[in-house]
Amino acid sequence: MRWIDTMKRSKELISQIKILYKHYLVTSAILRKVLKDPLTLDESRSILKNRIENRKKNFLESIKQTIYLHPYSPYKILLKRAGYSFENVRQLVEETGIEATLKTLCEKGVYIDILEFKGKKEVVRGKDIYRFKENDFSNPLLTGGLKTKSGGTRGSGTTMMVPLEYIKEHNPYNVVAATECGITQKPVIIWLPILPAGEGLFFNLRFTATGNPPVKWFSQVDERYIRPSTIDRLKTLSSVWMAMFF
Repeated sequence: MRWIDTMKRSKELISQIKILYKHYLVTSAILRKVLKDPLTLDESRSILKNRIENRKKNFLESIKQTIYLHPYSPYKILLKRAGYSFENVRQLVEETGIEATLKTLCEKGVYIDILEFKGKKEVVRGKDIYRFKENDFSNPLLTGGLKTKSGGTRGSGTTMMVPLEYIKEHNPYNVVAATECGITQKPVIIWLPILPAGEGLFFNLRFTATGNPPVKWFSQVDERYIRPSTIDRLKTLSSVWMAMFF
């Protein structure tokens, strides 16, 4: 029995080491992207201007890649039920704009509420009934990211993968917003929880990427209630250490 227990503990330890090593690889990749080559204010404004000018094009490319070319997308199922091919949506966007298109599609039953998203209730559209799971909505184009969990105010939290692309692509907004609000040179203090909740770590990364790393990080939730695992504690510490290194 002792031999079996030792084997089990060894397997658990190896599994935890693998998880921590994967976190190290992912976090290192993020930090290299956002800290080694920080965006300037002019670069950030240029990126945002380009995104606004190409808003329709970007929107259509996004739904084409993540919905219409993704065979198991719940939205593709609902769009097909409503009779909207990609060309139909493209024409609607060109004629009426993005907001009006989304309103029209919603009225045709192309939407998902939070309980449907979590798989806690059936998706009823007319005579058609579907049931989806959270991972059915995963973006097929994204690479690895930081695995976190939402607060779960009304129940168990939702496990989420925040991808490298999100943190990198969000940086231009952070730089411009920080500048406009006059906080690029003022001391920053973060008041958000540690992992497994991801908000604290992400806001630390956001401010650091603008060239103004936070001076303190506090959690408004006591660790006794968060109950972070040993792995989550190590992830938090290793992320902070790596950020300081980069």
